Amino acid sequence: FSLAQALEPDLFLIDEALAVGDEYFRGKCLRRMLELKEKGTAMIIASHDLTMVRGLCSKAIYLKQGEIQRMGPASEVVECYLEDIYLEAMGKKAFELSAPDKDWKRRGSGDARIVAVRMRNQSGKESDFFLTGEEVEIEFEYYSGQEIKEPLFGINIFRSDGVLVISTNQECALFSGPEYNQRVENQLGETIPEAHKGKISYRFKNLFLPGRYQLSVNIFKGRSGACVPVGEVFDVIRFEVGAGRVIDRGVFVNSCSWSIS
Repeated sequence: FSLAQALEPDLFLIDEALAVGDEYFRGKCLRRMLELKEKGTAMIIASHDLTMVRGLCSKAIYLKQGEIQRMGPASEVVECYLEDIYLEAMGKKAFELSAPDKDWKRRGSGDARIVAVRMRNQSGKESDFFLTGEEVEIEFEYYSGQEIKEPLFGINIFRSDGVLVISTNQECALFSGPEYNQRVENQLGETIPEAHKGKISYRFKNLFLPGRYQLSVNIFKGRSGACVPVGEVFDVIRFEVGAGRVIDRGVFVNSCSWSIS
């Protein structure tokens, strides 16, 4: 590949070329491939590197056992591939909006149990589709079998390719500066009583770019860095984000201002 990238080809055929080499080599190769793409070089890439396929390719073909499963825009084909491997790994259909809690993957001591999880759009309706820029609410209900001191309530959101997009809890909001406009309304105090039924609401402006995402929610006890899981459920809701008017690329839309002179 090092020799091939030094050329100025009209057509570049690449077969898992970046599967070897260190990060510096991979970065150098990707930059060169982007340069060739900008010059109009046609490229045919065979790869399992989904980030590279998304970033370099305008169109893609998903092959499975020698047969075409999907052909079209690269982002759509990648999502189709991820959906297939997810369903194969789970051995069942993707979760519905409010999947029965008996199907959830759980972790923790069991002193508290998450019993319901919902996502709502800015109209207050339960949904699994949101536009970039709209207000979203995540709500989950729990029941405590034991008294729990210093509870931490958190959420994790992963992109469908496994990239962690956000991992946060109410303690993160308490220690964030005022410039981040994060607030905590705590009617519970520092202890969850035994046999308590509670509800947690997390509201945020959805700055995620278009794609598919997976939500996990959790309850820990103790402070960040020294906490242990009490009740945690994984991949309880899979949701999709649509573009609206956003055409950025990457993971999220950055709130910003431009000054041009």
